[in-house]
Amino acid sequence: MSTLSVNDQYKLDILKTNDFSASAEEIEALKQLILDYNNNPEVNDKNKVDAEYLSFDKLYLGSDNGKTGERTLNLNIGTAYNCFECLKGFCNVQKQLRNKEFTKLNKQQCYALSDNNRLLKLLTYDLVNYIVFNSLPLDELIQQIKAELERNDYDYLRFNERGSFYGIESFKRCDAIAESVKAYVVAYSYTSNKDLFFDVWDSCCMTLNLSLGLEDVDSVQIQDYKQTIVVMDEYDAVKQILNDDRFILCSEDCSNCSKCKDKDSTKITVFILHGNGHNWETTDFMTPREAKDIKRQARYNNMAFLVKQGLF
Repeated sequence: MSTLSVNDQYKLDILKTNDFSASAEEIEALKQLILDYNNNPEVNDKNKVDAEYLSFDKLYLGSDNGKTGERTLNLNIGTAYNCFECLKGFCNVQKQLRNKEFTKLNKQQCYALSDNNRLLKLLTYDLVNYIVFNSLPLDELIQQIKAELERNDYDYLRFNERGSFYGIESFKRCDAIAESVKAYVVAYSYTSNKDLFFDVWDSCCMTLNLSLGLEDVDSVQIQDYKQTIVVMDEYDAVKQILNDDRFILCSEDCSNCSKCKDKDSTKITVFILHGNGHNWETTDFMTPREAKDIKRQARYNNMAFLVKQGLF
C-alpha cells in the first residue's frame, strides 16, 4: 500500500510513464493517468484541468503568465517537472535533489519546475500538450495555433516556457510551426542541448538561444549565435556585468523586449537566478532610475524590432 499522497503518487506515475518515446503505449498510458487523476474525488478541484482538454485533441495555449506577458503566446510541448534537458544533464541550473520516492524536490532553482511542482493543474496541461503535440497531424496543430493568433493580438510565440525540446524531431515539428505562423509572430525558444543547438541554430526559422546556465562571466565570449547565461542573485555577481559590453541584462518584461528574439543581436542575455523563494529585485543592483531606463530602452528597441519584422 502506497503511503504517498494522491498528488505525489500522480507525479511519481508521470516520471515512470513519460519516457519521451511518443509511442502509442506511452500516449495511452498518459491519457489514462490524467483521466484517473482528474476524476479522483480526493483531488482538489483547483488541481483539475477543464473537461474540454480531456478529449486530448486540443492544445492548451496561453498568455496567462506574468513573466512572458500578454503579447506572448506560450506553447509547451512537455512538462518542467519531467524536463528532458534537465534529466539528460544538459541544463546546469536546476539541481534535482529528490527525496527517496523521487517525487519532491528539496532544492528548486528553476522557476518553471517550481510552477509545475506547486500548480498541478499546469503540470497536467503541459502533459496534455505533450500528448496532443505527439498525436495530432502537424497541420491540425498549426490550425489551432493560427486560430488563437487570429483571436488575440500577439507579437511572439514562445516554445517551452516550461519544459524543453526532447530531441531533433520535436524541434523540427516546432520549427515547422514557427515557419507557418511567421506572418503573425516572431517565434523563439531556448535549449541547453548543445548538440541540438549547433545542428539547427543557423538554419531554423525560430530564434533559438543557447542556454549556458550558470557560467563564469569571464569565460563567456560573443559568438555568431545567441547565448544566455544565469548569474547568482548576489550584488557582486550582477554588478560585474552591468558595464560589460558583452552582456545585456534581462529586463523582466518579455512582451516588451526583443533581446532573446532578435537573431541579429549577439549580445549575451543575462538572467539573474530565480526560482522558488527568491527575494531579489532589480533595484537591489542599481538605482530605480537605472532600472526604469533599462525597461524603457527595451520597449523602444522592441517596437523598432517589430516594425522591422513588419509586425507593428
